[in-house]
Amino acid sequence: PEDESRYSLHRLEIAKNYTSIYDYILNSKFEIPRSWDQDSNKWKVEQGLAVQRKGSVVLAPNDFPYWTAPGIQHFVLWKLGGNKI
Repeated sequence: PEDESRYSLHRLEIAKNYTSIYDYILNSKFEIPRSWDQDSNKWKVEQGLAVQRKGSVVLAPNDFPYWTAPGIQHFVLWKLGGNKI
């Protein structure tokens, strides 16, 4: 329940601050620079930069891991477009 609440608050923050969840992921996981969008008053990512990085892969700790036994880590493999891995 506490983790679900934290996850819900995080999603609300993303919606409040980014033009889309996609822009948030591009910025936070693939480190594609963001810029301030005057029209929406939110952060956005230049989609052309995302296209240039097509096929990029990032392995990162899950920000909201499932319940696991002590000492177990939960990772997420992020892939930006392109062919299958």
